[in-house]
Amino acid sequence: MIADALERSMQQFAEARMRQPQQKKQVIDTFMAVFTNLRKKPLADLAQRTAAMQKRIERAVEDMSVEFVRGELVIKAAGSSEFLLNEFRRGSDWFLPEPDVDKIILAAMLVKAKRS
Repeated sequence: MIADALERSMQQFAEARMRQPQQKKQVIDTFMAVFTNLRKKPLADLAQRTAAMQKRIERAVEDMSVEFVRGELVIKAAGSSEFLLNEFRRGSDWFLPEPDVDKIILAAMLVKAKRS
């Protein structure tokens, strides 16, 4: 019962934060920083893939929510956004994984964004 209340409270808190444009920007910037620091294959179209990744990340941030899974807070998303998160968790054919992406994005969601 207390755990359910905590879970609902965390979800509501994250949802409220993510309605704020500055918070969304912080999450997008953090997500892109994670991507920028990942090792990537030296591909001829790396700049185009990076630009496409920026757009994918921006769309994914719109779909993200916080949930408890087996007692741990994780980032959830649907469809292509979930696919993107899984690419970051496991890696893809052109970049290495960041297994802590959920924790990093969660921190960006929950830490109050600085005013610009």
